[in-house]
Amino acid sequence: MAGAWAISNPLFAVPDEPAHVVKAVAVWSGQLGGRETQPGTGVRTYRLPAFWGRANFCFATHSDTSPNACPPSFTGSRQVTDVVTPSGAYPPLYFALVGWPSRLLSSTRAVSLMRLVSALLAAVLLGSAVRALRQAVRPGLALAGVLVAVTPMTQFLAGSVNPNGFEIAAAVALWAHVLAVARRAEGGVATVPRNLLVGMVLSGAALAFTRPLSAPFAGLIVALGLLSTSWSTVVAMARQRRVLVSFAGLAVLCVAALAFVYATGMLGAKAAGGASFPPGSDHLAVIVGTGAAYIQQMIGTFGWLDTPPSNVALYLWLGAVFILMGASLVLTRLRQNLALVLTVVATLALPVILQSPLTGTDSVIWQGRYTLPIAVGIPLLAVLGIDRGAHQVPGLARRMALVVAATVGVANLDALYWNLHRYTVGLDSRTVDITLGGWQPRGGSVLWLALMAAAGVLGVAMVATAPSGLVGAPRGREANDAPDRPPDQAAEAPAPSG
Repeated sequence: MAGAWAISNPLFAVPDEPAHVVKAVAVWSGQLGGRETQPGTGVRTYRLPAFWGRANFCFATHSDTSPNACPPSFTGSRQVTDVVTPSGAYPPLYFALVGWPSRLLSSTRAVSLMRLVSALLAAVLLGSAVRALRQAVRPGLALAGVLVAVTPMTQFLAGSVNPNGFEIAAAVALWAHVLAVARRAEGGVATVPRNLLVGMVLSGAALAFTRPLSAPFAGLIVALGLLSTSWSTVVAMARQRRVLVSFAGLAVLCVAALAFVYATGMLGAKAAGGASFPPGSDHLAVIVGTGAAYIQQMIGTFGWLDTPPSNVALYLWLGAVFILMGASLVLTRLRQNLALVLTVVATLALPVILQSPLTGTDSVIWQGRYTLPIAVGIPLLAVLGIDRGAHQVPGLARRMALVVAATVGVANLDALYWNLHRYTVGLDSRTVDITLGGWQPRGGSVLWLALMAAAGVLGVAMVATAPSGLVGAPRGREANDAPDRPPDQAAEAPAPSG
């Protein structure tokens, strides 16, 4: 899905993509730090061929302008000169992973390959999330939960040169691994599998070293994930040496990442830029009132915030989230949903809390996509609650997973169509046939829409054919957690040995 976005979306039609390309090229030219240009802002200067600093994308922010008006490209000479980027002080991990095509290809071809590499990295992280969550909840629910977590905005960002997409994918993986670790430790019957602990540390490290707020987000994800289980389970986990070492190691990595961000001054850079406050407005009231826009942006405001989602994609996605949340709240006790409720509160409150110290500035700096690393935990916590209570209604878990998978499949297709509509025939055009547009992506619009439709069908098919029991469950656990089995039948299962 991210690959479809990577190829069908015009180059540089993603926020800050040109600046991130410069950072990736600089890392692979051996310039990790660069020269500080504006102290305390994170802006850095690198010595690179001049064309890397001159990206042509005049259609950005203008929803009535076609890419044909100014085909995305690099202009300028190959003479080495000073190239400035506001992304210079970002941690180098993501850029080191995606920047290598700049050593093989030149200009726009390198960026296209960087996008595909970024999509592949996100796919690996999200695949690990499904694999981990399948060890905690029914496999069909696990896949449905991750499908809802991966909003069109996440796919849009993952299929671009922007660390935000990698950050969100890593956050989904960390959420899944922490929830799986906590669920497998419940009751103290089984030792937490080593693969879950390794995956938790690796995904947590990938998240922490991606963007300025990633390390605090990782800590919050771990805290909320542990809150999804009982205190006795947390104590039992602490008695397992390798569990304790894993969490301690992840904490050390998060502290190291936070120290790096503080040392580079990148936190100060977040106060620069953004949309201006209306003259004479109450800044805090404006931030609070932007909450609905943040929710919309988390689902998908594309381009440089110039292409809002269609109502179809927006309401279908919100419907899928509310279905999962409502089912979890109905099927399980409030105590078991405390982490879910607090994650919803955090998603709504973080933009206000983090921007409140900046109300003396002249701009709003937050976008909905910045909150996604926390928000993606909502559907994952919801499927955890549904799995706990699904035995009350036989067949509920599978039917709900199928409905949710089909819903988000249609929403994904509509989101990609709407984005292509903007670039092919124009955002305000009433033309339905986007193949009539003057600009077309490589391979044509129909190809990528067909690929997205196939992905949706595949998702539904995978949910429909998913195994009924937990993957890798210890002996006896799979029987007790068998999906859609009433409690009296579950009780007939053999007790765990020992």
